[in-house]
Amino acid sequence: MARVPVLVALAISVLASACSAARSAEAPAPGSAGQPGVAAFRSDQSAVDSSARASSGNTRSTLGASAGSSPAMAEAAIPPLDRMVIANVNLSLSVENAIEAARLAERTAERYGGFVAGSNVRDSDAGREASVTLRLPSARLSEALTDLRGIGRKVTDESRTTQDVTEEYTDIESNVRNLRATEAQVLALIERAAKIEEVLVLQRELTGIRGQIERLEGRRRVLENRSDFATIAMRLVEPIASGPRDGWSALETAAQAMAALGRFTAHLGTVAIWLLVFMPIYGPALLAGWWLARRRIGTATRETPSQVTG
Repeated sequence: MARVPVLVALAISVLASACSAARSAEAPAPGSAGQPGVAAFRSDQSAVDSSARASSGNTRSTLGASAGSSPAMAEAAIPPLDRMVIANVNLSLSVENAIEAARLAERTAERYGGFVAGSNVRDSDAGREASVTLRLPSARLSEALTDLRGIGRKVTDESRTTQDVTEEYTDIESNVRNLRATEAQVLALIERAAKIEEVLVLQRELTGIRGQIERLEGRRRVLENRSDFATIAMRLVEPIASGPRDGWSALETAAQAMAALGRFTAHLGTVAIWLLVFMPIYGPALLAGWWLARRRIGTATRETPSQVTG
């Protein structure tokens, strides 16, 4: 018996919406007398809006009655909402070998069903650094991060950011549904159109509607991809080798001695090359000095026997 007033209210609302839709369809819109197809489209759209408002009012009244009688049933009727979250992680590691660590990170991503979005290796004064961008399934993000942290000697920096795009995704789905319904109405009007002018006007409307649908569908695919796969930006730093170790080492001492010998030989060779190149400049003077020295020695040798005999 308690449902009788609700059913009566629903019947009255449906009749009122039908009458309103009929009046809207009979009354021509101003400025559309020369375009019957567009007028019919607007009348159908008004009828759809009136019916939607009536259905919304009936739904609210029905839900209100149900909530007043049984709040638990009203809460149970609301479906659970799956959140869409975009996750981004920045991870910096100190590693022994940057290139090997980057390859290991790529293999880890493939093992978890992900892929490499980009990689780069560069050398600097601070050491060699590799940058790797990974895309991993969001459901396995925590497991993958545990393995990725183990690649380096230590974690120097880690940060995580999330963005909830559930509301934007829901709005996109609603807009796409509404545009699909409008597209179907325009297609029906095109089939009933009797003049070329009407067909051209409706075709322009249809092109604009389909363009909006394509843009929304593209944005929806982007949100789905970014929420399904988390982004991990890794920075793998290989620092410069540290100074000499504490204590004495025979091997290190021998290596240092060999290095010093190599440097001395290199310097000696450099001096020899310079002397050889500049030989035409100082060579004649050196030769003349040598000749004078020999002559003086020879003269002194000849004078010494004569003095002895005298």
